[in-house]
Amino acid sequence: MLREKAVFSVGALVLREGKSEGYSEVYWILHGLSPIRVRYQKYRGNTVLHVFLGEKILSSDVRYGFYNDILTLRLFLPTKTYRGKSIVEKLALKATRKLVLKAISDLILEFGEVSYNIVFNYESIIKYILSRKLKPYGVLDFLVAEHINNLDKTVNLLSNRVRGVLESLCNEGILTCEGEGYYRVCDNFISYTLKSPHYTISKVSVALTDILANIMPKLNLDTLLKTIIQYTPYTTHIYVNPYTKIYITLPNGSTKPLEWRLREVKLHPIGRLGSSILNDIVIAKMAERKVIVKKYREVKGIKWIPVTLWLGFKENFTPDPLERMARELYAIYTLKSYGINTPTVHSVDWHSRVIVRDFIEGSPLSTLIGKTKLPELNKIYYLVGEITAKIHSFGLSIGDHKPSNIVVSSDYKVFIIDLEQASTKRNPSWDIVEFLSFTAVNAKYKWSIIRELYHSLVKGYLSCGGDISVIEGAFKPKYIRVFTPLVPLNILVRLKGELKR
Repeated sequence: MLREKAVFSVGALVLREGKSEGYSEVYWILHGLSPIRVRYQKYRGNTVLHVFLGEKILSSDVRYGFYNDILTLRLFLPTKTYRGKSIVEKLALKATRKLVLKAISDLILEFGEVSYNIVFNYESIIKYILSRKLKPYGVLDFLVAEHINNLDKTVNLLSNRVRGVLESLCNEGILTCEGEGYYRVCDNFISYTLKSPHYTISKVSVALTDILANIMPKLNLDTLLKTIIQYTPYTTHIYVNPYTKIYITLPNGSTKPLEWRLREVKLHPIGRLGSSILNDIVIAKMAERKVIVKKYREVKGIKWIPVTLWLGFKENFTPDPLERMARELYAIYTLKSYGINTPTVHSVDWHSRVIVRDFIEGSPLSTLIGKTKLPELNKIYYLVGEITAKIHSFGLSIGDHKPSNIVVSSDYKVFIIDLEQASTKRNPSWDIVEFLSFTAVNAKYKWSIIRELYHSLVKGYLSCGGDISVIEGAFKPKYIRVFTPLVPLNILVRLKGELKR
């Protein structure tokens, strides 16, 4: 005879109170390490999965994640307790703290260094957890689907518990309260999370959890998942957007929404501007305006990993699409707030990893070298030097700083158009050596042109408060060895010598 210590339900029995068809699970918590057993029934039009398991199995998932937190998630979701209320409440609080902390860590890993400028509220954390747990092991979790289909009720029922956990994290120095229900992660916690050893440990931990879930006797996750799939086929497309209540804070103190989408505005593609390993770029018409639609592709680090390896991991480049998108958005917002010419962003869709921005009419600076008279080029390079110094004064390094990413309009306005590798953690000397190296390539290695443009760039940089040490640092051996496959060594050495004159 079963001797349950606690019984609770999750799903439609809680959200809909049995008034309409839906999916629910009832958990019978037994003594000790009783193996998982499941039973299916129909109850008042509801599909109900009864799960019988030992208390130690449930607490082990909460503590160690033996089931990839699938059981922990059941305790996080709104519950209705029939027996053992104190046991369920205690486990639910631990589960909530664990998943909230995990969500915060995942957000940091997702947005990288932009995390230092992110603020969020309890609602975004709830939605983020649901979005991340929708397909464990690539299989749709129908209980999560049930809660997403009843999202407002779910958020309302979870609000007090999640807020309580967020407030406790503020007391522990992990978060700071920004007012009006918004929170920011403390710098120390972000730095700790972004350190590569921590990231590696988290990946190893997930791998070990997967192994343990499959080899531990009498603890078979597949049984639970297969039973759910067998008896409750969901056919509706399920999606939750966790980014609508997340904002970016700028150096001037203002905030910008992380996501907003075009409403009742149609885009008409004109042609493809280009496609690469990292991005797809299409030119489109939006009303009477020409725009760029840029999709950040999911890759596993092809373009920037060789550079990062070559630099010994000392320069902060990222192949991750969401972090590249976040960096570009943050950089555009920041530069615009200081009056630097960048394209206006019209739409940001994080789920699809797409931004829509203005198409800048003009010519890439790389195409003007060799076609435009040198005095005019010198003026442009002087202006680029000034702009680069201003950007560095904001604490930003452009990252992919080269003439092809500078557009010069017909009235000689200079626009920065590619900022997806912008960073607050990179040495600004990188921008100088990269820009000069690609200038040499575009000038077809003609020393007379390279020398003239070099001096114009440096003069503009220093005239706007740029630090001479940044120019000097551009020719350190660690940078020269990166660009020698692109530019003959003697040109880089001669450029270094020009600085002494």
